[in-house]
Amino acid sequence: MASQQPADRAYPGIEIFLETQDRAQVAQCFAATKEALGTLPKLKAEHAKRALGAITQTETLLQQLFDVKEKLSADLGKKSSR
Repeated sequence: MASQQPADRAYPGIEIFLETQDRAQVAQCFAATKEALGTLPKLKAEHAKRALGAITQTETLLQQLFDVKEKLSADLGKKSSR
């Protein structure tokens, strides 16, 4: 049985990303960028600090979305087994 997807996704890019990636891939996705930001010269350090803050917030948000996805999947599994 094919799962039904809503015709109009509110955030299709994020939804597809969450469907095709896992938590480890998210961490790996940002690792190279975070490393490169750490090597910027002192003049660019303030910009790098802001970018690292934004990346950290993005990683946190994506991890929370994974939590919600897992909870919804678990709840759906419980309902379908009844």
